[in-house]
Formats: sequence, C-alpha cells, structure tokens
Amino acid sequence: MNQLGKRLGGVSELYTKWVITRATTLGIHYPLQRPLSSIIPAPSSLSSSFETKEEFKEQLLKLTRERDDWQTRCKIAELENETLKGEIEMKDHQLLSQRRLIDEKNLLLQQKDALLMGDTKRRKRNMDMFSGPLSDSKDLSASDV
Repeated sequence: MNQLGKRLGGVSELYTKWVITRATTLGIHYPLQRPLSSIIPAPSSLSSSFETKEEFKEQLLKLTRERDDWQTRCKIAELENETLKGEIEMKDHQLLSQRRLIDEKNLLLQQKDALLMGDTKRRKRNMDMFSGPLSDSKDLSASDV
C-alpha cells in the first residue's frame, strides 16, 4: 500500500486519458465511461417551471399516461417474445421427432441392404456351386442329348 502512495479522492482526467490511449494502442477494448457531468443534468434543468398546481398535475398525468403506455407496450412485447419462444420450442420438438424418424428409417434401410447383400451373396454362392466342375446340372443336360 505504501508503494502506491496516497489515495486521492478522484482519478485525474490525465491519467484516465492515458489509460484509454494506452489500451487502444495495445488493442485492448476499453469501455468508455461517460463523465458524471453528462449523466447528471444541471441543477437549472431539474428545477420545475410549473407556475401553478394545475400545470404540474397536467404534466404528471401526461407522464403517467406515457409510462402506462410504455408498460403496456413492454407487456405486449414480452407476451410476443414468450409466444415466439414457445413456437421455437415446438419447432425444435418437431425437428427432433423428424430426426428420430429419419434415423429409424435409415437404420431400417441399412438392415434391408444388409439382408439383400446377404441374400445376393447366398445366391451367388449357390450359382457358383451349380456352375462348378462337379455340378449335377451339366450331367443332366448331357444325358438328355
């Protein structure tokens, strides 16, 4: 702690600018923070310019309606968002079901192909057996002549 020196109440602007410049030259993302003066409005703009209580009530009613309108819009957007999430979930479920069905059909096709290949090999072996030098089929054809 002693190595850092006295702790000041605020950070100097020069140091902040140096840190930002150094971060950008090194290619490090540095989120820029707005100074408090740009966030907090000046005191003169905070003071009300209402001359009567009625003007204040009108402005309050207007702002209340605007707030309620934004809340309604927000609720509508949230409902739409939930509806879309539900639709996405249903589509995902449909896609999963279709993928399972496709996988089952592919498995059945592979089994069918394996059976057909086995049957083809068996036929070929049988044909080879009958066309060999010791086959009975040649003897039958020779005795008929």
